[in-house]
Amino acid sequence: MEMALVHDLGESIIGDAIYESGTETIASLDKKHEDERRAIQEIFKDIPGKEHYISLWEEWVAQKTPEATFLKRIEKLEMAMQALEYERLGHDSVLLNEFWENAWKYLKGTELEKYYHELQKQRNLLQRKK
Repeated sequence: MEMALVHDLGESIIGDAIYESGTETIASLDKKHEDERRAIQEIFKDIPGKEHYISLWEEWVAQKTPEATFLKRIEKLEMAMQALEYERLGHDSVLLNEFWENAWKYLKGTELEKYYHELQKQRNLLQRKK
């Protein structure tokens, strides 16, 4: 739970840098992490136990533990949910395809794949109504 709370804090300072579009890498992930690392260190500089929080963020970045990879998949599932909500609000579904493609890249073959498929079913129903 702590990792889930800490992992996006750097983006609160530097913004949500986009490094993927659909299934393609379009920018340097290393640069994004470098900028976020500086932001995380700034956020926690005066907090007792800062090393613990910074290490959680580093665990997230490394994506080598089951907790970190699961959190990444949850984040991608949430992105698909947000894309579906945008479509419900009338946004062009074609423009949102890259979000669906990127989520699928991380969710296929995982324990969350069935939830992705459920969101896709809702998307398909929505598109049939248009």
